[in-house]
Amino acid sequence: MLQRYRIGRTDRDNLSTIKKTFNQGLCIIYQAQERRLTKLVGKFEFSIETIGVVQFYQARVNNVGIDKAIGVPFNALIDNQCIVQIGDIFYKIVRLQYKDDRSPKWWHITLQRSEFNYVDETE
Repeated sequence: MLQRYRIGRTDRDNLSTIKKTFNQGLCIIYQAQERRLTKLVGKFEFSIETIGVVQFYQARVNNVGIDKAIGVPFNALIDNQCIVQIGDIFYKIVRLQYKDDRSPKWWHITLQRSEFNYVDETE
């Protein structure tokens, strides 16, 4: 006799065994104040993530542009005030979502390209 398994949002045990990979590149995350990079949070490997339709249109209604979404391993020091550098481009964090559906736990970060240049005051 075959047993039925329920797969979906309610069955998180099946998904937690899937390993999340971060193999798209390297990003640098800083804490910032008034266009100054004050503290290096860390260097993280990241994965490119998708932007949902609802999230895209909610941002559009609020006049917030979304340029990119990435995933990085969880770090408690990352918050909405941080600046993300990928290559030579700086991004502001628009939305930060904690994800625990896979191993390891990770952040889904939605980014908007910053029009400002930042002064690096980290040590």
